[in-house]
Amino acid sequence: MSLMLGVLFFQQSVWLEADYQSCACAGMEMEVRLPGGARADCVSETYAIEVESYSDWAEGIGQSLHYGAETGKTPQLIMFCKTDDCLRESLRLESTIAAFDLPIEVVDVAELGCDPETSSDHR
Repeated sequence: MSLMLGVLFFQQSVWLEADYQSCACAGMEMEVRLPGGARADCVSETYAIEVESYSDWAEGIGQSLHYGAETGKTPQLIMFCKTDDCLRESLRLESTIAAFDLPIEVVDVAELGCDPETSSDHR
């Protein structure tokens, strides 16, 4: 019985990408349709933002660069962890950005207070 309760609690504390997006993009315009038809997760006065998991870092690079090009704003990736490989994936992301001097700012959702372990605002 206690094992089952632990599993249920774990499942309830896991967020979906939409939950991270909702938290990280609070106060910004969300799901912004861009001139080319793509949708940025959110846009602030200075950033065109993609919210992505570390396991999908390569996709996030392309999307954020595209959003930046479409809006004239700085591309920003807001990253969240959904696997055990986040440190490795984070290092791959950072080394790729550095190798090509990409103009992408990377922020982890934990820096924004968007953490399912500590936040009760979402989900």
